[in-house]
Amino acid sequence: MPGQRSPGRCVPGHGPAPRCSPGRRPRPPARLAARCACCLRLKRCPDVRLRAPWGGPPDSPGSKACPSAACRQDASSDCHRARFPDNGAMPPWPDIDTVLLDMDGTLIDLHFDNTLWNQHLPALFAAVHAIKVEEARERLYGHMRDAPPSLDFYSLDYWATYTGMDIDALHAELDHLIVYRPGASPFMAAVRASGRRAVLVTNAHPKSLAVKDGKIGLRGQLDADFSSHDFGMPKEDPAFWPALAEREVHDPARTLLIDDNPAVLHAARGAGIRHLMCVTRPDSRKPHRADLGFPAFDHFEEIAPP
Repeated sequence: MPGQRSPGRCVPGHGPAPRCSPGRRPRPPARLAARCACCLRLKRCPDVRLRAPWGGPPDSPGSKACPSAACRQDASSDCHRARFPDNGAMPPWPDIDTVLLDMDGTLIDLHFDNTLWNQHLPALFAAVHAIKVEEARERLYGHMRDAPPSLDFYSLDYWATYTGMDIDALHAELDHLIVYRPGASPFMAAVRASGRRAVLVTNAHPKSLAVKDGKIGLRGQLDADFSSHDFGMPKEDPAFWPALAEREVHDPARTLLIDDNPAVLHAARGAGIRHLMCVTRPDSRKPHRADLGFPAFDHFEEIAPP
C-alpha cells in the first residue's frame, strides 16, 4: 500500500527500486528526488540548479520552488510529491477562463485580521470598560455567534458604532501585519499572463480593502475587484453569485473560485461555479486544516497555471 514501509520495494513514483533494500537508507542520486518507503521521507530538490532542502513549510528559509512548469503541473511527479505531498488536486487550467479570489485568508495572511479582531480590539474594549478580555470578547461577538452570515459582521462602520472605537485607526496600527500568503502575488501574475481574468471577490468592507490595497498594492495585480457590501449580501448568500455574474460576466462552468471559507464555496457551488478550491492554512501562525470538503492547498505554487 502506498506510504507503508515495504522491504526491498519503493512506493510507486518515489524512487528507483534498485536503491531500496531492507534496513538500508540509500543515498539519493544527485539529480533525483528519492523519496521511497525506505528513505524515510527524504526530501531533496531534484533540480540541480537549486539543491535546497525542502523539509520545512513553503515559506521557510531555504525552501525554494522547483522552476519546472512540468513539475508544478504534474501532481504525480516525484518533484511535486516531495514539494507538495498533501496537494489534493491541480486545477484543470485548460477548462478555466476566470479565477475568482477571496482576499483575507486566501490572498492575504489572515494573521492580520485574527490579531485585530480576536486580540487587539478585545484588549482595548476590555480596558475601556474595565472588564476582562474574555468578557470583552463575549460582549463583542456573542450576539453574532449563532446568527446567520451578515454584512454587519464584516462592516467596519457597524463595529465602529457598536464599540464606539475608531476601527479605521486600529487597522492602521497593525498594518505591518498585512502581507500576502505564500505565492499569492506570483500566482495572480501567472493567471493574468496566461490570458485568464483574476478577479477579487471579498466580504471585506471597502474601507478594509482600501487599507490593505494601500499597504501591498493588491488592486493593481487584479483585473477587477468586488466587495460583497456593494451587493448588499455576503458571499455565503446563494443570491450573491448571480448578482456578481451581472457585473462580472463569466461562465460558471469555466470559473475557478478560491476561498478559505467552505461555507462560501458551498454557496458558490449551488450557484453553478464548477471549480472550487479551499485553503488549508489561512493564518500563517495556525496549523493546517483538514477535511474541508473541497480540494485544498497551502502555497499558491501548488496550483499555479503552467
